[in-house]
Amino acid sequence: MLSGVLKILVLFFSIFIISDAKNICSGESLSAFNMLDVKNLTEMAKKPHCTHIVGDIIIQNLVDVELPVQIYKRIRVVFGSIIIVNNTNIVPPIYFQSLSVVNASLLPAITILGNKNVMVHVGNYFKKAVTQNKEKVMFAVLLNSNQILDTVRYCRFDLPLITTLDFRINTMSGIWLVIRIAEFLVSSLSLITSDAHQSIHKLASRVFLRMRRHFISLQILVYSNFIMCSSGGSHPDTRYLASPEFIAFALHCVTVVEFPVMTYGAYCILFKTPARMNSVKWLMLNLHFWSSLSDFVISFIGIPYILLAAPAGYGLGLINAPSLLIYCMVTFIAALAASVLAIYENRYFTLFGRNTFWKNCRRPFFVFITFLVPIIFVPPYLDIPEQTSARQIIISKIPCQPPFTYKNREMFVIALDYTIPVYSIAFGTLILAVSITIFGVLIGINLVKVRISSVYSSRTFMIQRKFAIALVIQSLFMLSVVLAPVITVLWIIELWYHNQVLNNFVFITLSLHGIGSTIVMILVHRPYREFTFSKFSLCCKDVETYKNNVTVSVVL
Repeated sequence: MLSGVLKILVLFFSIFIISDAKNICSGESLSAFNMLDVKNLTEMAKKPHCTHIVGDIIIQNLVDVELPVQIYKRIRVVFGSIIIVNNTNIVPPIYFQSLSVVNASLLPAITILGNKNVMVHVGNYFKKAVTQNKEKVMFAVLLNSNQILDTVRYCRFDLPLITTLDFRINTMSGIWLVIRIAEFLVSSLSLITSDAHQSIHKLASRVFLRMRRHFISLQILVYSNFIMCSSGGSHPDTRYLASPEFIAFALHCVTVVEFPVMTYGAYCILFKTPARMNSVKWLMLNLHFWSSLSDFVISFIGIPYILLAAPAGYGLGLINAPSLLIYCMVTFIAALAASVLAIYENRYFTLFGRNTFWKNCRRPFFVFITFLVPIIFVPPYLDIPEQTSARQIIISKIPCQPPFTYKNREMFVIALDYTIPVYSIAFGTLILAVSITIFGVLIGINLVKVRISSVYSSRTFMIQRKFAIALVIQSLFMLSVVLAPVITVLWIIELWYHNQVLNNFVFITLSLHGIGSTIVMILVHRPYREFTFSKFSLCCKDVETYKNNVTVSVVL
């Protein structure tokens, strides 16, 4: 009898121990990025289910998929994050029935972002979430089209879901404090104003609510480090405007227009610059040279097909050396900015700085600028990743990239994150932009002082004033056409958003800055404008004379 009881107890404890046994798996083995991964998960579901996970579980870019969610039901502990991003129409609901602890590192414990018709459940066993990200964002449930998110409380699962999670978000950062201070000021004003202003207060409250949500969304997008496709899924973007053929054709067309315009601009500078502008003639030619060279690298020699928001792309131009061409493209644009700086400095020194301390400082300053331009973009090239594995990582991050039909061209990955490239460009841009601004302001201030003190004759003052205005218009146009694509690129990187049509038009716009600045130069500088219009008027007179002759001959 006793032996029978012992057998029952042994059997009971054996079942208990076996049922509580650990089955450790990697997060990668339970992740899915495409249909092949879903098939692997289906096969894995036939084996003993995992209980402890090491690494992130990522479900990303799936469309119209029946996921074998039973493989997640016995997971109790995750040493990583659960990330469900950019999916559409997944059935059945993803249910972590036994989940107890998530011990994340830099990402939120659970990120559910940008999904459509996807439901995620967490069972009642959940007790603890830990993360080491600096903002202490535990749970990121944002930008989903269906009610997976309680929009009033930002980062809470919808109430019908089976969950007992305790959601917290640390919002004590600079942007958040500015928003909260603005809200406090508006609220204070509403207390001391009449009831007629309450509608304004309500409208302002709605605006601040949107700002808070947008700020948190940006936080999570940066933390999650996943690229959102414009198509909303993992299907390749087959639009012609997104194809490499389109950008190659468009930039070839730009080259056809660019060459005669640039040549004519150089002719005007060399042969139509009046004697009073000799002090800036060669500086203007230097600016025109770097503007033309950077344009030709983009539109003909290089033809960049960049896969933003990933730091990677192809070269489709005359020379198949994308690593060299990316360096040249950034360096030539920096040289272009340095050329603008040289003209501004020359105007300041020639007119106002000959008897100032700047006379002794300008030579070391330009030695520094000359040394800075070629090394601005060197740091990223000191740590280029191994290309074969880096390409695989980029392809997995952007499954929606268009089909690439150039068989003899390979993707070049300059880095696996943007930290070093962005800091390098930001450092050079800051120095050049601040220097140009300082000299521009100094020229403006001194021109006002000269006008008041009457140091120069009115004619000399008007000549210098007109040239300064023309120079400012030309340089502002050139820099704005360059800055607009740069700001767009920074926005794409910030949101980790991939839209290849937008990427193509960013570089098409960038390639037009040389044509645009040359046309503006011809229009704003009087000698070039008069010479150009005289040629057009001469052509018009010849055409009119020809028409009159034809009319007379017909009448006779």
